[in-house]
Amino acid sequence: MRSIRMLIRIAALIGLFISWSASSFANGGLFFEEHHDGTLYFGTVKDSEGKSIQGATIFLMIAERNRVFSTTTDWRGRYRSTDVALDLKPTQVDVSMKKEGYQLVKKISPNGNQKPGDPMEVNFTVKRLDKGATR
Repeated sequence: MRSIRMLIRIAALIGLFISWSASSFANGGLFFEEHHDGTLYFGTVKDSEGKSIQGATIFLMIAERNRVFSTTTDWRGRYRSTDVALDLKPTQVDVSMKKEGYQLVKKISPNGNQKPGDPMEVNFTVKRLDKGATR
């Protein structure tokens, strides 16, 4: 009888842990909650129909310091980077995107009121190029 109660308690705890982990992941918790030493740059790459684009390369260029950082989008079309130093103004960082077979349609970035170290969300909308077209 004791072992059955113990098994029920363990199963309940495992169930709670699994439901907490799944909801945290679904809401981007694991994507954003990591500790970082630099400014968080994040966003998405989607096509004009809202479909996530996996494998797009995001470039963060800091011309003044002759540095370029890059990252790629995951299966949800999301990216994140903490490579940019906390002391850099957002206007010193040029965020761009490249994906073979796609053309940039729109870049959506903050309005310019951000301070150094503020998280920066930059999203991209792309369209698939015709097979005969080149970029």
